[in-house]
Amino acid sequence: MPNPETTDIWDMYDSSLPKRGMSGDKYIVDTKTDFRFQLGLGEKVPWIEYLKNNEFRVKRFTGTLPGGQSYIDISDSPPEQHPSEKGAKLSVYCDPSGFMEIEACGGCPDLLIPGTELSVNITTEYVVNV
Repeated sequence: MPNPETTDIWDMYDSSLPKRGMSGDKYIVDTKTDFRFQLGLGEKVPWIEYLKNNEFRVKRFTGTLPGGQSYIDISDSPPEQHPSEKGAKLSVYCDPSGFMEIEACGGCPDLLIPGTELSVNITTEYVVNV
């Protein structure tokens, strides 16, 4: 991804600082890990991308939210814990099993009432033999 502003990248669980940083003009996240972590990425981050050994690339973009909606806390927290005010537009998750995902997120209005429609356009590009 492009270099995020400090306010547009945060850890949802344990610190991932040793697993991420700049390389050239891209901000890199090493998803090979011996601990679980998830990065929340704010609305100024335009896209995230996964590249595997120049074999294939997956790139995700999230469209503009409809008026009156904002990004929300997507962390897996216990029900008694109130959601964070910080909303994720994009996310990177990985754990020691080798599972990883790059997520694009939608939004929600302050008050969710029956009949409210939530939608956002998400684009995922796949490129083989990069």
